[in-house]
Amino acid sequence: MTDTNMGTLSQPGRSEVSIFQRFAAWNKQRKLRVKTFNDLHQLSDRELNDIGLHRSEIGRIAREI
Repeated sequence: MTDTNMGTLSQPGRSEVSIFQRFAAWNKQRKLRVKTFNDLHQLSDRELNDIGLHRSEIGRIAREI
């Protein structure tokens, strides 16, 4: 197959690995963001203040990781 929309089907083995590797990397990053969010969210307002954060910034900080 030479259709550009189906490029992953025209080269079995090579493109599929790349897709799975990209998904694995994305999923690893997603897990890190969720863990960061949960860890920061468990801190008290005082603890967050001690590290220079406000509770409203937790989501942004987690997304930047």
